[in-house]
Amino acid sequence: MASTINDTILVERNVPRTLRMLRQRMADLAIAEGEEELERLESEYSLMADCFLSDMCDPKAADIYAGMLKRTYRLYNTVRLASVMRKRRTLVQAQNIAASRRISQESVLAQLEAFVQDVAMCSLQMDGVQNQTLARLYANHQRYMEGLFNSLLVSGQWTEETAGSYRSLLLSPIVDHTDAQLIVSALTMALLVVFDVEKWLTLVAVYEQSDDVALRQRAIVGLALTMPDEGVVSLFPNVGEALHRLSSTEQVCRELMEVQVQLLYCERTETDSREIQTNIIPTFVKNSRLKNWRMESDSCEDSSLDEILGNEDADSNMAEIEDKMNRMMEMQRKGSDIYFGGFSHMKRFAFFSEISNWFTPFYAEHPDVTNALKGDNAAAIKDMVSRGPFCDSDKYSFVFAIVSIFDRLPADAQEMLKGGSASFPESMAAEIGSPAYVRRMYLQDLYRFFRLFPNRKDFRNPFGKTADGASLGYLFIMNPSLARSMSHEAVEVGRLLFKWRQYDVVVELAESFVKSGAESADLSLLLGNAYLKTGSYDASYELFSRVVAKNERREQAMAGLAEASFMLRRYDDVVGICNRLETAGHLSKRLTIYMSLALINSGDVREGMNRLYRLDYEDGSDRNVKRAIAWGHLMNHKPDEAERIYDALVADGSDVADDLLNCGYAKWLLHRNGEASRMFSHYVSAMETDNKGECLASAFAADMDLLDMYGVGDFEKVIMLESVVKK
Repeated sequence: MASTINDTILVERNVPRTLRMLRQRMADLAIAEGEEELERLESEYSLMADCFLSDMCDPKAADIYAGMLKRTYRLYNTVRLASVMRKRRTLVQAQNIAASRRISQESVLAQLEAFVQDVAMCSLQMDGVQNQTLARLYANHQRYMEGLFNSLLVSGQWTEETAGSYRSLLLSPIVDHTDAQLIVSALTMALLVVFDVEKWLTLVAVYEQSDDVALRQRAIVGLALTMPDEGVVSLFPNVGEALHRLSSTEQVCRELMEVQVQLLYCERTETDSREIQTNIIPTFVKNSRLKNWRMESDSCEDSSLDEILGNEDADSNMAEIEDKMNRMMEMQRKGSDIYFGGFSHMKRFAFFSEISNWFTPFYAEHPDVTNALKGDNAAAIKDMVSRGPFCDSDKYSFVFAIVSIFDRLPADAQEMLKGGSASFPESMAAEIGSPAYVRRMYLQDLYRFFRLFPNRKDFRNPFGKTADGASLGYLFIMNPSLARSMSHEAVEVGRLLFKWRQYDVVVELAESFVKSGAESADLSLLLGNAYLKTGSYDASYELFSRVVAKNERREQAMAGLAEASFMLRRYDDVVGICNRLETAGHLSKRLTIYMSLALINSGDVREGMNRLYRLDYEDGSDRNVKRAIAWGHLMNHKPDEAERIYDALVADGSDVADDLLNCGYAKWLLHRNGEASRMFSHYVSAMETDNKGECLASAFAADMDLLDMYGVGDFEKVIMLESVVKK
């Protein structure tokens, strides 16, 4: 496979070949941008090659070549941007807006500082004149910021000088913090089109040096979502130094981990929305007529039946509502985006046709807000929305939605809004303004854009997979430059993913850290258990064996090794490991079951069953113990006893496919072949396989010892398989 231009630069580090490829690309696409730089690089390389072939030794040749390679990478990104700007509608529109507004990068700081000064001067004017002046100032400024955002979105590769001026601007105390936040978002979105070293380092500088909480949080989100890959880090030492500096600080590592966790919660938004729609909203709808009869004096005709006959049902309904509300608040506290389902339908207002508005921090003076909200209710609604626990994008949606329906709201609802008596949970008050809260709200803004903006595919989606689909782009913590310093944080992230049963993702995450040389006992335990869940029993066995040999986290590693040994049918190993754990007082109930089954499968049925009977006596409701006892009955030539237990498990709605399989075995061994065939059919259906015959044949092969024990012939297996396949 031919190398890409990117690989030719970052992997092969071949300047002349890259220049030839770029010239061909530019000719094919008729791209003029970067032509002068290309000619300079070609000339400089030619001179360098001539000197080299003339036996001239330049002690600075390596540095010169490295500098040419960096310039070649920037030229490649210039060509890339020129190429995508022709094909992507959002970028074409951004270029047109930037051109029409005539944004001069040299005058940006002066423009932003002048706006702040003009607003301050308005305070000296009379009220009537002041309001008109302010409205005009904010309208002109919003138009300017829209142009600046679009200009930054399509800006080419920055020089160090350009980056320096923007860093000074973003860190200036005179620049309005809303403007600074919007600029940071523009840089982030530009980086999601084409990477730019200087733009990314600008985000790093803002995060490290700014005192503004909201600005710092936008910066860390931006630098995390656009983190450079290994090739860029290797080519640009200052990028590697920045990543090393970030990951060497405990507080920064902690904050990066929090960003990663919040990003994972964004990935669960659809799941959380379904839970809210299915399990929470119906409760509110069902009790929508519920009133607090103790506080009101409505007539009996307006009262619900449970209020007339007694208050027990009413109290129960109120308790149910409170429980569901607490569940929603708990979901939100952990990081769930509980409002997405409702506000996702409110992004069709004309306001959201302009890309910069998706990232503009909510401020009541925004011209679109002041034009929408007029009259007696304006101030109260603005105040309520400003304090609401919504992301900025949803605050704008709420304003425009309220305006469109305000006149149709019940009179008491209108009075509540006008009076400013609408309130939000007190539990949220302390959190609002904290770095974690600000960061979560901004991530929700980003998530809405990448889920709902019509032309969202014009950008790399930081919430999805990488461009090649090979890995998860949103797991930025897997960046090799962070691995050695953030292995502890990776374990915390991995445990959360493990809790959500995303075992494949845990494997990918943990393996990337191990590959980078960051292996630890905790990481190995996490990876070993993920291997167990994904069926990689050999890999799990080897990994747990190494941890046990190192004598690290010995009990946990031995427990994992025992489970891996059981899955590999190394029953003697299971018994030996469990005996040692039992002697040390660390044998869990789960491992006792494995040990009992290992004893049964290796021939010591009596000892294995006695252990299981003791467990069942201690807790007769444990279904895992009961299914283990049932298996013991099968192995002890008591299929009738096994059938009784498996029938009960299946009748109780067991979602364990093996219960259906083993129930089929019990019936087959009792010569109830028709019932067995039906049970095997249920089993393959539960396995959701495309090849029923292969699925069942694999199960028969795995349980060959059991079937051979009862003398089940090969022809019987064939007939049974065929009976299931035909159904």
